[in-house]
Amino acid sequence: MDMIKINGHSYYIPGNTNVGVYTYKNGYCLLVDSGINNTAGRKISEALTGNGFKPRYIVNTHAHTDHYGADHILRELYPGLAIYASPIESAFMRHNELESYTLYGAVPYKGVKDEMFYARETPVDGEIAPGEVEFDDRVFTVVPLRGHTAGQIGLITEDRVAYIGDALFDERRLNIYVPFLYDIEAEYRTLDLLENIEADYYVLGHADKVYDDIKPLVKLNRDTIYEYIEIISELLDQPKTLEGLASEVFILKDIRIDHRYYYTCMAGIKAFVSYLLDREEIACDIQDGKLILYNS
Repeated sequence: MDMIKINGHSYYIPGNTNVGVYTYKNGYCLLVDSGINNTAGRKISEALTGNGFKPRYIVNTHAHTDHYGADHILRELYPGLAIYASPIESAFMRHNELESYTLYGAVPYKGVKDEMFYARETPVDGEIAPGEVEFDDRVFTVVPLRGHTAGQIGLITEDRVAYIGDALFDERRLNIYVPFLYDIEAEYRTLDLLENIEADYYVLGHADKVYDDIKPLVKLNRDTIYEYIEIISELLDQPKTLEGLASEVFILKDIRIDHRYYYTCMAGIKAFVSYLLDREEIACDIQDGKLILYNS
């Protein structure tokens, strides 16, 4: 891993989760997210050390383990490191079982009890809300990016670099997974915000490059949501159980999943179902102990 300069004091460290870095002249830096586990955290530390920096702050965009799982080891390596997140995401970071309860609905079985569902409980030093925030006399803009999670945020630096977590998915990920969304309506609002955001560069949590024009990717994400809504609506011309619907979507889109990704993809399916139910475009009944979905 290495630090790649984007603009001014704004860098990123590419990896399975891209980590934002904002540097200060005194040798300290602010990180945006950290990675999934101790191994990722040590690699981040090596990259920072190789460039002469020590982290003083971490701002977590959201509380999925691949974005905050390395916070704990970084705090051990750098005593005094302060961690920040939005209020909702802070609760998930402080209580690591909440994510698994949200995705599985109960204590998950051993097959899914891994680092995708569990990070070490992480104390959060401060909660931040949309608006301007200062870290060591530098002003950052926090933007609300709900949709992927209930309280996701992004951080824009004075260099006009926007670190946006999982507010957008790149083309490759849209082709192999159901969009991992929590709230479709909120995601629409986030997409509208991103089209008008005041930034010159955009760093996604998972992408192979930094974007200088985000609008085509916003359109692709919006079009993908439309596509899934259309697919689900067409499939429900014939009544189906939730699992039956999901199975047909997975087959139609050639989505191949294991135990872990089953639950994240099912979360996306449920988000679409909730959206369509609330708009009364589909309906549901309980029949023989099964939830049956169908077009209104």
